[in-house]
Amino acid sequence: MKQDETKEKLIECTVELLLKSENPGKITARDITKASGVNLAMINYYFKSKEELLKRAVDLIIAQDFEKILHGDFSGLSDRQILHDILKQIIAVVYKYSSLSRLTIPYILLKDQITVPLKFYPYIRKCMKERNDSQCKIIAYQIISFLQLIFLREDEFFRFTGVNIGNVEERESFIKFQIYLFLGE
Repeated sequence: MKQDETKEKLIECTVELLLKSENPGKITARDITKASGVNLAMINYYFKSKEELLKRAVDLIIAQDFEKILHGDFSGLSDRQILHDILKQIIAVVYKYSSLSRLTIPYILLKDQITVPLKFYPYIRKCMKERNDSQCKIIAYQIISFLQLIFLREDEFFRFTGVNIGNVEERESFIKFQIYLFLGE
């Protein structure tokens, strides 16, 4: 197998395993290499770790949903409403793929390059014309990373705040509150 084919085969087989698995957290590197027919060392050769490979595979699974959201029709909505709608829909996708999200968000928060907030940056920039680029990027990072952390610790967050982020109405209210905190009136 050529190098690019091997790398793609690892990703493809990981996607298949994730979609079939009832417990994606139990997928091992050996499971992946067995399904793909490649040597175990190839995971670290092409990816820094199994976690990076899993993250890449999950990205492929949810990418279509994210792209639909980010390129949706927002005509007639204010910049603030667009930001709220996008965050609301993105969190719905995170919950739709809850077991996969729980598997990859720790990697995203702690080891991956900061890329997810950059997808939201343009919407925050439109809402925060008086802020500079760095400030808008910081706000994007604060909103997204906090939402990711709350998703991972939703039970503890509920015990601490009384806000059930798993409940759609409470989640939407929380998003509005976050936007208000960062963007003001």
